Parts: sequence; C-alpha cells; structure tokens
Amino acid sequence: MKVNEAGTAYYVVVADGATAPSAAQVMAGKDSSGNAALDAANAAVTANTEKSFVTKALAADATAYDVYVVVKDAAGNATAASKVDVTTPVAVAGATLGNVTISGTKDAAITATDVVITLAGDTIKE
Repeated sequence: MKVNEAGTAYYVVVADGATAPSAAQVMAGKDSSGNAALDAANAAVTANTEKSFVTKALAADATAYDVYVVVKDAAGNATAASKVDVTTPVAVAGATLGNVTISGTKDAAITATDVVITLAGDTIKE
C-alpha cells in the first residue's frame, strides 16, 4: 500500500462475503462480530513509500477471502476500512509456492499461499 502521510496501516482477513468490520475493529484485529480475524497485522508506514504485508495464514485450494485495510495517521485520523478481494490458488500436490503481490483494490487473484498485499499506486487518504 502507499499512503500520503506517515502513520500505521492495519489489515484483517475475513471469510469471503463476511460483513465488513468497522475501522476500529480492523485496528483491533477483529471481524465484524468482534471475534479474532483469520489473520491481522499492522505496521508503520511512511508517506509516499510502498508497504507490503505478508500472510501465511490462508488456506490454499481456491479459497476466497476479503481483506480490509485501515490507515491511521499520527494525529489519530483513520480511514474507513477498504476491501480487497483475494483468492488463494488451487492446491498442487508437491508444489512449493512463493510470494505474490496483489495490486489494486478489487478482484485481485492470489497465485500463492504466501500472500503479499500491496496496493501499489493507490493512495489511501483520510
């Protein structure tokens, strides 16, 4: 992801079609029901510098997920949760899969089980 000012980026992974969590729930690593998300993380981000997150928590075998991202700046202003649709690859017996970059904000396809979420070129603003 790429943001227009320094802050902290947060993401959660939830089941495909699940109700969208609020920005506060994403920042807490929770789904819309307040339960722990399938995967969640956060990291500092620098203005105009690309930041990626890597997850190994997703099952292979063509499983769809929704990823929600929130960015909070140093002043405490947070974006709304933005959704990225992802799908893991079909499981291949004996194959070793590497990292993949997801670009954009919608309908991104994952082709590996180590998922790198990169919203390259997108600017998340307050």
